Amino acid sequence: MTDSISPITMLPTELLTVIFVYCLPEEQDVWFEGPDLLHAPLLTASVCRLWREVVLQAPLLWRTISFGGRNYDPRSEAAKAKYIDMFATRSGTHPLRMYANLDRRHRDCVRRLFQNVPRCEHLKVHLPPDLRVKGLLPTSPGPLLKTLVLTERTKSSFLNFESGSPSEDIDLSFATGIENLFLCGGAFSRLCVDTVSWTQLTSLKLESVTSEASALRVVARCTALKSCALSFACEGDANSTEVLAGEDHLELLELEDLCLGSPMDCGRGDFEEIAKRLTAPKLKRLELIAPCVRVHIGSPTAWISMIQRSHASVHHLELQTGYCPFATFEGLMDVLSEMPDLETLSIKNQIMQSGDPFDGRAQDFLQALTRPFSDEGGQVQDTLALPSLSRLAIRAPLNLKDPAAFESVERMLRSRCQGRPGSGNNSVYPNCALREAAVIFMGSDQKTKWDLSNWGTLRLESKSKVCNLPVEFWID
Repeated sequence: MTDSISPITMLPTELLTVIFVYCLPEEQDVWFEGPDLLHAPLLTASVCRLWREVVLQAPLLWRTISFGGRNYDPRSEAAKAKYIDMFATRSGTHPLRMYANLDRRHRDCVRRLFQNVPRCEHLKVHLPPDLRVKGLLPTSPGPLLKTLVLTERTKSSFLNFESGSPSEDIDLSFATGIENLFLCGGAFSRLCVDTVSWTQLTSLKLESVTSEASALRVVARCTALKSCALSFACEGDANSTEVLAGEDHLELLELEDLCLGSPMDCGRGDFEEIAKRLTAPKLKRLELIAPCVRVHIGSPTAWISMIQRSHASVHHLELQTGYCPFATFEGLMDVLSEMPDLETLSIKNQIMQSGDPFDGRAQDFLQALTRPFSDEGGQVQDTLALPSLSRLAIRAPLNLKDPAAFESVERMLRSRCQGRPGSGNNSVYPNCALREAAVIFMGSDQKTKWDLSNWGTLRLESKSKVCNLPVEFWID
């Protein structure tokens, strides 16, 4: 008789609770899957009486409330509203995590959802463009709320704000102590900026921004900001530069991570205006995405002045451009020379087979990045030292029919890796620390990729040919 009893039924209820909580869907699954996940605890409770007792006595299993999705069924609307109340009750005193992919017909569920904001810790809401949220958002504060995500669907593939959408009806006065804010699409254009308490924000992400001036006014209020990402949409202020001219300097004394970008092909933006105003002494990571000439990264003078003014030590630089960043190749080299502590460097053309971030001088860049070897004799000019560089990514056009092109890539990679003690290929810099590299160069009719792994193996991929090159260096 005992042989027919499942071993799992003999587990202590405390252990079953831990297992059930651990098996709950991840946050990203909740966000994309929608309504099915609302039933996760209910499905577990329907397996057997023991599991039902465990589930009903585990409030952590009920703390995540999610609903919505692409399939709207009016017959289930009342049931969903009851589910929201049931989850809120059974979760006890635990902070809630609420995710809603809204349809304009979800108004009853929306009201039930927002009634629980005072207990909410994470709130993510995906809005349709025709849903007027004024009157639906809560008026009571949410003191536990730390993460707020508002996105808006539009007909545009890049979530640009539609002129027909209701304006400035998103009042976030209930979000009194949020630390992470993400607004995408028309959600930022509909935001009542003066209703947000920005002083506690440490992470801000704004996508499809149509007004640079508005974005800068928001960022200027975030005095505790550590991470900031701004993505500019196609349409924007015609006279944004004139509007920005009256703005004060941006002093973000805690900022560590800055990302400025724009969608591919149809982007726009002027990053130089931000560089001219920014002071960020703790800046460690800088990412600039400019797929076309309408997105102006800025002059090298503006960015060099920002780095020098901030006394910043940048450790991570990522450039994705459809043209040479900082106007010229010399400008790119000047900016890199102001970042001697770089550990990660990524320079890529935004669109495969088009754009050249090195302005036709990729080999000059590789030569500047190549470290001198101890067996060469004499003094070798070291134009771009970067002694702490550990990760490198490059994607650009190059004349692959020239044998010197292949040699320049492999020579640079070898020089950047720590040599085996006693071998004749040691770098004169004993702490050279390149551990990972992905170098892709594209010619007129082929693409070649060099992959350097963390184990010191150099892998070459050219067309359909793949081989491991014999290398004499190794990495600890």
